[in-house]
Amino acid sequence: MRRLLRQKKKKLKHYWQFLDNLLINYDYNHQGGTHRELFGVKANRIPVFEQEGYWAKVVQEIERDDATFNDIRRNPAILLAPKTYTGTLEYAFPALTTFKTRFPLGEILQVHVLFPETETRTKTFVLVYAKFHQPVFKTLLRQSLLNAVTTVVEQDTRAIETSYPHQQAKIRLPNEEIMFHADKLYWEW
Repeated sequence: MRRLLRQKKKKLKHYWQFLDNLLINYDYNHQGGTHRELFGVKANRIPVFEQEGYWAKVVQEIERDDATFNDIRRNPAILLAPKTYTGTLEYAFPALTTFKTRFPLGEILQVHVLFPETETRTKTFVLVYAKFHQPVFKTLLRQSLLNAVTTVVEQDTRAIETSYPHQQAKIRLPNEEIMFHADKLYWEW
């Protein structure tokens, strides 16, 4: 009996490890907490949430705090983002998430790919495409943009390790519909 319980626990740990990675990609509320300091997120409104089978779409309106000199020095990519902007997230369960946005300086597309490498390890691949209206911005902001993406993945990793409980939620917070949708798809998968 103990052996069976240990096997079940090990199997659940595997499930939770990939599920935690999946949920942070679907948790569009976490930008205002996990990435608040990096991007100065002040508010994150969700006017659109659509789902159909394994596909989902979220349109978010993000409002930022005014960037200080230290914010710009720490993360020059913040210069790309206006005070308010709209981002579109599209999800293809279980492994793909895209984030698209347009700024006055250009456009950005991020593609996040989750790959369960082993039973206890999931790799995240992030492809970043930026199209600037002026080529000089590519030269000036390229490394900063890549550094920001690296920091986001590191912050998400820390959040995964500490933030997602492995028990059924008793209440639903605003804007968590998509996480319940992802959780439901995962357990039915």
